[in-house]
Amino acid sequence: MCIRDRDVGMCQECGRIYEAFCTLCKTLVCPTCVMFGRHKAHEVTHIEDAVRDMRRVLDNAAKEGLFRVDKTERVLLEIRQTKLDCEEKKQDLIRETDQVFQDLIRTLKNRRVEVLNEIEEHFETEQKRIEQNEQKWIQKQDQSVALINFARSNNDSQILKNAEYIVECIDNLRLPLEDTKADVIMDLSLIHISEPTRQAEISYAVFCLKKK
Repeated sequence: MCIRDRDVGMCQECGRIYEAFCTLCKTLVCPTCVMFGRHKAHEVTHIEDAVRDMRRVLDNAAKEGLFRVDKTERVLLEIRQTKLDCEEKKQDLIRETDQVFQDLIRTLKNRRVEVLNEIEEHFETEQKRIEQNEQKWIQKQDQSVALINFARSNNDSQILKNAEYIVECIDNLRLPLEDTKADVIMDLSLIHISEPTRQAEISYAVFCLKKK
């Protein structure tokens, strides 16, 4: 039975039976497609010749071993293994990312406690220093008032009896002024440190106290 005795189908666009084969588009064509349609000016061949050419292509491919199931199976196994490797790597990275952020959160929590303690200790120390400074100036103020009273007094004997105290007060008042300002922490600044224990360096943002 020749190819013409077989059912080669009908063109859906033109409604005519396929009578040739377009070698450019590798598809069956009807006369209308060849003369007026989208296959116009394309090289065409008889259907019988196209069948022989395609069977020759199939035979050559078979001789090359392209149809061997073991070859395609090996490639498919490699592809499927690659898919498994990709999924495994993704899960590893997800777990590592979770661990990194857990470590980071733990580090920040610990650092928060440290910073709060540093703030508390710093201001406690400054408060004590301020109070000590305050007491010194209260004493200076009292000495100033006492010296004014001595200076206004007509009692020479009282002045002589308190001469040592008067000189001590005057020397104390002559001392240079101390800084009355507190060493105040103005804000928090961020520094970055790296944790070298991991395969990839991971930067942590850690709060540090910044003084004026």
